Amino acid sequence: MSKRIRECGPIKQTGLGVSSLREKTDWTRANIADGTWTLNDPDTTLSGITNIGGINQVVIGTDNNDDIIDGGVHYKQVLNADGSPLDFTDKPVMIEFYIHWPHCGWAVGTDGSHASGGLGRPTTASKCYTVAGIMTDPENLPATAGASEFPTDILGFGIEMRNNVQKQRYLRIRNNGTGAPRGSIETSSSDLGSAPSSGDYDSDGRKTNANRVSWFAHLAKNDGASGTGINVVGEPMVDEVSWEKYYDDGDKWTTPVEWIVSQRFGRVRTDKLYVWISSGRGQSGAGSSVTVDFDVYYRIVALDSGVSPSGRTGLAS
Repeated sequence: MSKRIRECGPIKQTGLGVSSLREKTDWTRANIADGTWTLNDPDTTLSGITNIGGINQVVIGTDNNDDIIDGGVHYKQVLNADGSPLDFTDKPVMIEFYIHWPHCGWAVGTDGSHASGGLGRPTTASKCYTVAGIMTDPENLPATAGASEFPTDILGFGIEMRNNVQKQRYLRIRNNGTGAPRGSIETSSSDLGSAPSSGDYDSDGRKTNANRVSWFAHLAKNDGASGTGINVVGEPMVDEVSWEKYYDDGDKWTTPVEWIVSQRFGRVRTDKLYVWISSGRGQSGAGSSVTVDFDVYYRIVALDSGVSPSGRTGLAS
């Protein structure tokens, strides 16, 4: 049985990554080495792909993959409990992700002079990332190195190790462009904050870095959505993402932060949804490969029957 994050109430595992509203406590723990994921890797970024004790491990090469979709992207289709494709044309979907680097290196102080440690997977200042999210059209991922190809409807959030020994960053991606043929990819990042000072570290000896983030979004039909450019009138969309960051001991570092995304999810199709995890380098200049251990949980909760907003909800009366 796979490990899951436990909330109040009974847990029933579907094994397919999507649960009905009556089974809303289910999480899926991603195992990219279990044979159910497809890898798109135009730059041959990844090697040594495995899963050890539930933790995914990859070796990332030295190529720069700063568009995220040009890294090594593992993806799989989200299915209903009966194995059928998830159709979100008029059914609300809740999306949650939890991304964790359990064995990353860390350093306290701007130059790591106060204290340092960790298992170094990844090492500090290694310019690598782990980003996870959803998309509708994986066939538009780049087929060859340097190809100007990307999914039309995609959204993701994760962790990046830049060239600062003291900090991790969040890294995120969306495509809310309206130009033909597929809009435009937008990525952004910012520091998650410095590791505690030497005094804070000495006082508790545990909070050394922000090595995990979680994010939540709601995908639903938006009758007010315009039809500008490639956008479809009234199509489903994610209006905003709520995300949080955590210390390496699990303590929440901040209150939830809102990211307004206005991300469409209907410009290619509404009868298929895919979950994806990308591993790569966010900056050029890496001198050697780096091993990254990551743990990703996701929860896709969909209306199990009826329509939204006026139809039967599928909940017990």
